[in-house]
Amino acid sequence: MGAVTNGDSNSPLVNGARGGCFGPARARSRPGEQGATLVEFAILLPVLILVVFGIIDFGSLYNDYQSLRQGARDGIRTAIVQKALGAGSTCTP
Repeated sequence: MGAVTNGDSNSPLVNGARGGCFGPARARSRPGEQGATLVEFAILLPVLILVVFGIIDFGSLYNDYQSLRQGARDGIRTAIVQKALGAGSTCTP
């Protein structure tokens, strides 16, 4: 594979030497925008926290729902098995 050049045949560039394929490694900020990143982060952080804790809460509720369904399923199965064995049976499930 050949070297990447900047148009000058005498100066081959290695990928990443001048930003590579994706432009410069770090964009310079304008003088009036120095605190913009901090403000954007302060606005976005509560939303991210709500999403994360919402996912955790949903998982907990879904686990409770599945436990309730399994308990009902086990109870119904026990009732059916005991009814099939009869009331005078000495076998316990």
